[in-house]
Amino acid sequence: MNPADPPGDRAQRLRARPVVLEVRDLAKRFRRADGTETIALQGIAFQVHRREFVTVIGPSGCGKSTLVRILAGLEEASGGTVLVDGQPITGPGADRGMVFQGYTLFPWLTVTGNVMFGLRANGMGKDQARSEALQWIELVG
Repeated sequence: MNPADPPGDRAQRLRARPVVLEVRDLAKRFRRADGTETIALQGIAFQVHRREFVTVIGPSGCGKSTLVRILAGLEEASGGTVLVDGQPITGPGADRGMVFQGYTLFPWLTVTGNVMFGLRANGMGKDQARSEALQWIELVG
């Protein structure tokens, strides 16, 4: 995408890309020991296209972390559907990642080293991991 293009043109090209994440009517309820329920999420629906950058913002306690935990496969939804590349999320996967609110970095590693860590732990070669890490670092600045 060319930053000089009008925003409407850039948005139209983005929407033409494949949908990689789809959330349909997502709900999450928590049951307390006394039997009452807290509704954390209800009726959440959105799509994310390939290479689209999305942020979730809102006040404390509005369900941001619950949503991201469900998308990461770390928590089960009470209702609705979450698809990654058309497939339902059934648990954590190498195709998704999550940065926790209390982030964990290895202070003795560089930024590149921290980004490479998971790739190397999953068996990727050093040169390929470095190349991929540099691409992500460039993308997010």
